[in-house]
Amino acid sequence: LNYMLKVRRRVADIGGLSRAQRDKDRQRPHPFVLADEMYESLRSNRTSQALIVKGLSGSGKSENAKLMINYLTCLKTISDYKPNFTPNPRKSRRGPTPLGMVDAPWIVSQDMLDTSKFLLAGMSVIDAFSNCKTKSNENSSRVGKMTKVFFGDGTGVAGASIEAFFLEKSRVIKQSDNERGFHIFYQVILGASNAQRQKHKLKNLSAYSNYLRSERLTAMNDELEFGETQKNLKTLGFAEEDIDFIIATIAAVLEIGNIQFEGGDDDANISKSSEGSVARVEELLELPAGKLKAALI
Repeated sequence: LNYMLKVRRRVADIGGLSRAQRDKDRQRPHPFVLADEMYESLRSNRTSQALIVKGLSGSGKSENAKLMINYLTCLKTISDYKPNFTPNPRKSRRGPTPLGMVDAPWIVSQDMLDTSKFLLAGMSVIDAFSNCKTKSNENSSRVGKMTKVFFGDGTGVAGASIEAFFLEKSRVIKQSDNERGFHIFYQVILGASNAQRQKHKLKNLSAYSNYLRSERLTAMNDELEFGETQKNLKTLGFAEEDIDFIIATIAAVLEIGNIQFEGGDDDANISKSSEGSVARVEELLELPAGKLKAALI
């Protein structure tokens, strides 16, 4: 099984089945089945539900989580799966609650109908900035994620949020043999347009050897993935100038890796050969001239 293979799964093929058909065709531990059972418990018990996705590196945790999220966010389109709860008059709360039905009716606006698209775009952006190649997995997640899905009473998904934590920041500057830094660095270097390369002073991959190992992935195309990352950022509402500054920041981080020092602890200074790198970082981050050098020494 190639867990890296891009598959256009049609949730509607499963979600569109009748309740009896879905029960008959259940095969655990399929991600759609687990998500379906969680939602059924949500409807029956009217309490928040939690699902922990765990496993060894490369076992498909992130991809299976996306499949379950995709299934949950598509439930609002399944006509035979609409809950029919009576609001509790003793609890007059309004608004969505994490993976739990609210007691007062919640009307999903037109803007909320693309929840699945926004949520999956957010998860993909987090993957670009926190996934990398390790010895056992070309798309290993180096961050913890908690995704909350908010349901309205009788209306399906009303919203969602993603919280990321425990990012392996040390991987930015150092990786073991046969491993890579975070995907986003390679995406920017290999996938940026000529105009982006000139504007953000991007070099070839080999020019950033202090921070990155020049290895390509076998199952992912960094150039194409960068296009997807930019598209996902736009889906999330990032303006062109925001995306521009993100690219500039990434270029600055990589350029910092080229700054060399000379002298000892008491008389350390930036080497003459690195003054160009310092100037480029200051320009990319829109810092006053000399500000970075003063901070570094």
